[in-house]
Amino acid sequence: MKTVKILAETIEAKDPYTRGHCSRVRVLASRIARCAGLSRDTIEILECGALLHDIGKIGIPENLLNKIGMLEDGEISNFQLHTVIGENILKTANFFRPCLRIIRSHHEWFNGAGYPDGIRGNGIDITARIVSISDAFDAMTSTRPYRTAMPVEVALAELRKGREVQFDPTLVDVFIEHGLYASSGAAGDDSGRHMKKAV
Repeated sequence: MKTVKILAETIEAKDPYTRGHCSRVRVLASRIARCAGLSRDTIEILECGALLHDIGKIGIPENLLNKIGMLEDGEISNFQLHTVIGENILKTANFFRPCLRIIRSHHEWFNGAGYPDGIRGNGIDITARIVSISDAFDAMTSTRPYRTAMPVEVALAELRKGREVQFDPTLVDVFIEHGLYASSGAAGDDSGRHMKKAV
């Protein structure tokens, strides 16, 4: 896990606006997984994948990562490659192979309109569906170059709106009804034991 955290920090060093993002996504995802009854082994894979879900941004030009304003169509296509780039970076190491479905599929949509493969519903691995919710919530409630952070209630409303469209409806309900969106703290927070689309 120390190695994984170091890799996650290389992403944040390139994109300062996402500092702490991967660690917060890990905490939120772990909370959802526990409430959803996933096994300990699956949660370990999930936490690793959550920390590394954006590793492919290493291969994205900084002018796209830090652009102020909306991305143009060609820029969006280039940005979306970070899922495939991340998978390619990690697939040669056996240790990371269980995480690859998260790296590749965390931007798939429940209705099949996501990327890179357009898979839908339960065809998307549950760990990727969990990271999708965690990633989107943290992105919405964090300040980015193109907008300020949304209030928590606005972000929760966006998740509700995205049920069965972008997000697994059952997992959204778990996230909201159990109040799992409370402060995710810093790296290493294990408080989960107590219990606009983000591109």
